Amino acid sequence: MRALEFTRLIEEPMTLPDVQRVTGKVDPAIQKGIEDLEKIAQQDPEQADGILKYFQDLYAKIKSKVSASEDIEVLEDQTGIMTTQVADATMDLLAKIMSDPVALQALGGEQAIKTIKDDILTQRAQRIKSARDEGDLDATNRLNKFLTDYDSKIDELVNKIMESERQWILANKDSETKKVQKEIATKEKNIAAVKRTIGGIFSGKLFKAGTLTDKQLQTKLINFLSQAKDGIVNWGQVLEQGKDKTANVDTFVPDEYKEIYLLFRKELYAVRPETTAGSWGPGEVGLILIGNPITKAKDAGDLQDKKTGDKFELKASNDPKKGGRLSPKGLGTSVMTTAFNRVKLKHFGKGFQEKFGEKSVLNKNSLNSTFIKQYNEFIDKGLQVDSEEFLKDCIKAAFTDLVPTDTELAPYLEKMLDGNKIDYNGFVKTYAKFLFDRYQGTGDEKKFKNIIVFNPTSTTYTVLDGSDDLDRDFLFITGGIEFGGSQVPKSPQIGIA
Repeated sequence: MRALEFTRLIEEPMTLPDVQRVTGKVDPAIQKGIEDLEKIAQQDPEQADGILKYFQDLYAKIKSKVSASEDIEVLEDQTGIMTTQVADATMDLLAKIMSDPVALQALGGEQAIKTIKDDILTQRAQRIKSARDEGDLDATNRLNKFLTDYDSKIDELVNKIMESERQWILANKDSETKKVQKEIATKEKNIAAVKRTIGGIFSGKLFKAGTLTDKQLQTKLINFLSQAKDGIVNWGQVLEQGKDKTANVDTFVPDEYKEIYLLFRKELYAVRPETTAGSWGPGEVGLILIGNPITKAKDAGDLQDKKTGDKFELKASNDPKKGGRLSPKGLGTSVMTTAFNRVKLKHFGKGFQEKFGEKSVLNKNSLNSTFIKQYNEFIDKGLQVDSEEFLKDCIKAAFTDLVPTDTELAPYLEKMLDGNKIDYNGFVKTYAKFLFDRYQGTGDEKKFKNIIVFNPTSTTYTVLDGSDDLDRDFLFITGGIEFGGSQVPKSPQIGIA
């Protein structure tokens, strides 16, 4: 991470105005201390990496007012490569913070600052001893080369993921309209956010005292990142192996990259850029990084094959019973209890709340397994309801636009019923199929080729070509229509173990 990047990372996600809003004021001496450290980073750019995470955590603690004493691991992880000049400047800055009561309180008090200072002194002593043992010049040169190569490889991976954003910026960079310039600024900010995210995958385990001197690990990581630019696993093989059955992403990683892959696998599939960088689901960053030839789709679909242009939706969840959802256009994304109550009033009649009882799930806002179980019990007790009409009205009520017609729903509804009762498994699976068909589209209106259902923890997945693939026994389809929730819980969840 070079000095310019270090400066930008301080300026963008954790600016002094942000600190000022939280602490109420920023002592000029503190501001000068930060500026002094920035100058050092510009003069000695190789040191920027060593203090990057320290300042990210430091200012995150100020912004969130989380006590620094709760989690002081920053310098233990990061300052092994600090020069004496950087350490001294940091100590000077901490002294200035000690003189500002508000900032001091936000960082956890004097004891927290003392802990940080002690860590700096300890790390500096360890570095001096390590330099004597290894030969300072050779160790420093080797480390600097690794950091330069590492940062270059991270940039290449960012370009791989954000290729469409980069191309748009290049195509429009000469435009002078405010709208385009604003869009360029937004896309550049998104690219920076993705770079922070990708760097975060490796930094936690990499930038630790001792780890950074592991020459074998350095070589293996650079080789892994170099190959990731073009892809480590063949996406065509991934798709083929996941048709009609489950498969595991781990099995496609060649042995020469397996050690690094397994070391960082959890982070690869867990990280998600901040929401301002666009819509990112769990697992997307990792699959794009290792997939060949995959990139982020610029419109419909989460992933895209760079060669064929085929798009793929990714539905990922660590919990198979809380999987991804399908959200075609028109499906409600807000609380819609009034709409559900209107349907119940139409089919159950006035005073239905009292009829079912105060604690009855039929008076709640979820058309799910417990609702259907009790609904069927009332049918057995003589409740006069046309279940097909009831389900049809419930599905229509879940849409705020592009409401499905009776003709469109007819072939689905008959598979949701057992006589005049509702078959929950038939309902939830068939309703999911209806949403899948709407979501994917057909012919020239087809939005994506496949849906990949993925478990980031187990790295198990399957590939769905169309809605009929939801019949697979190893899929978990749960939930129903949640009228009381926001976002997309009007859709069942689809997961895999």
